[in-house]
Amino acid sequence: MSWVSPISESNKAAAQTILANHSITCVKWGSVLSRSFRLTCGIRQGGVLSPHLFALYIDNVVDRVKASNVGCYYKLTCVSVLLYANDILLLAPSITALQQLIFVCENELRWLDMTIINVRKSDVGYSRWPSLQH
Repeated sequence: MSWVSPISESNKAAAQTILANHSITCVKWGSVLSRSFRLTCGIRQGGVLSPHLFALYIDNVVDRVKASNVGCYYKLTCVSVLLYANDILLLAPSITALQQLIFVCENELRWLDMTIINVRKSDVGYSRWPSLQH
């Protein structure tokens, strides 16, 4: 499957250039500061733009999950993906559907040059719901 992301390559490259050329930081350990250095990838944690840029990128993941038509729906509304800060919750009616959603997320994150899902920080929950059929 291939798709076109709403973030164009030129806009992505421009944002990376601006952030890389203007992001200088240092490390503080106790009361000792390192020499300043330039960030060449990613964005500074705690930066004013950081949450907004993350939201811009992560919206693509949500859009791809919704477009996959896989997962859980409530009254025709997709509830397959829920976000809180940098956490993603995927809801699926089966293990197979969950695996499909994970593939969708991995593919979009890879396209965005973001870290792939960290399995050491991931968890799977399972609940058998009573039948809703009457």
